[in-house]
Amino acid sequence: MLLTRVQEFSTSHTPSFFNQSLQNWLSEWSDVFWFGIVLLLLIQLTKTVFILRKIQQQLAREQQRWRQYTQQQENLTALQAQLCVAYESYDALGHALIGINIQLQTALKLWSIDPSQAQKFLAQAQHLGVSTMQDLRNSVRVLRTHSVQARAELSFKNNSECKTQNVNPER
Repeated sequence: MLLTRVQEFSTSHTPSFFNQSLQNWLSEWSDVFWFGIVLLLLIQLTKTVFILRKIQQQLAREQQRWRQYTQQQENLTALQAQLCVAYESYDALGHALIGINIQLQTALKLWSIDPSQAQKFLAQAQHLGVSTMQDLRNSVRVLRTHSVQARAELSFKNNSECKTQNVNPER
């Protein structure tokens, strides 16, 4: 459009030699102008590609960090499950020892009065000791043999029984 207006103006007010020269000049500069536009677009495209690659690299690093965080979270969950099982075992062992102690004290007091009754208390103490040892062995087996995922599932199943947030290691 600019070229046509310049041509109309030049044909009405200038000699034909000047008009031809102006057309050649405008044609050459038009090519330079379009070359410059294409060059600028290519530069902008190159910058965009570099920025995109940088963002992709940053995304890959963040994904790797996220995978590490997820792995750490799984390990923490497994450790919490182990801690829960250990504290439950500790509590069960303590209660069983108290029960066995009570049974033995009662048997000791009844031994001189009623030996048959004292033997019943001794049998109960023995049975309580055997079942406690079996429970303790099962707990230790869970701690040693289960995979991280199985322990995490165990933790979620036993969540109502053992609140890991409320576990106090100093008890």
